[in-house]
Amino acid sequence: MTADYESEVSSGAPQSVTAPLPRPRLRAHDKLRTLPYEEAAARLSPANGMNSAAETGPLAEYPAYNQAHHNQHDAMIRRVVTSFNTLKRWDPSHPHYLDPNLVKAWALQESGGHATIFSTGDMMQMNNPGDWAEEKSHYLGLSRRTRLKPEQSLTHALHWAYYKGEVTKALGPNGELAGPGWYRTRRGSRGVAIPGYQSKFVGWETALTKYNGGGVADYHGDITEIYESGTVPTQ
Repeated sequence: MTADYESEVSSGAPQSVTAPLPRPRLRAHDKLRTLPYEEAAARLSPANGMNSAAETGPLAEYPAYNQAHHNQHDAMIRRVVTSFNTLKRWDPSHPHYLDPNLVKAWALQESGGHATIFSTGDMMQMNNPGDWAEEKSHYLGLSRRTRLKPEQSLTHALHWAYYKGEVTKALGPNGELAGPGWYRTRRGSRGVAIPGYQSKFVGWETALTKYNGGGVADYHGDITEIYESGTVPTQ
């Protein structure tokens, strides 16, 4: 039986999600990979030349992915990520603000930069039969083996990763929330929604690590390595 959660607030939280998987034990990273995403994003701030291109110009280019098709979706990535940040009410000062440059690095890691997959296919491998989870049907409305185009794949991936980065628990004894960042949710299965729960998004390091599900030993670290290697081309 699958436990689903439905948000009771209009805070940009998911409207229907499933019970979180257990939090992973993060592996030790080397020196390059010790920064959690939020700190890495702060280092690559507009003053340092990275995020300055996130809204108006080309996204970062990454030396390990230097083919023309690796940069063809910059405008789409920027648009989808901007919409997601708007939905969550995250501006660049918010600790969970999602940098389109990071998402591009994530997409390159997930697709391996493969020309067909990155250019015209399921760029984020959201509907890979080997990684299918029924929660994708309950939460995202996906059907197994549906072929996704890059924008569909990325849009679903952002919401799936957000769900993966959530923790959920019961409300307090008097129905109170645990504190800032928590929002009320409903737990249910088979069409029955039961109030009394709350969820909170932990952060992108947890979200990206759990998105991979352990298939790659240091998935978040690999994305961070790509991300930190990027440079914004001169316009």
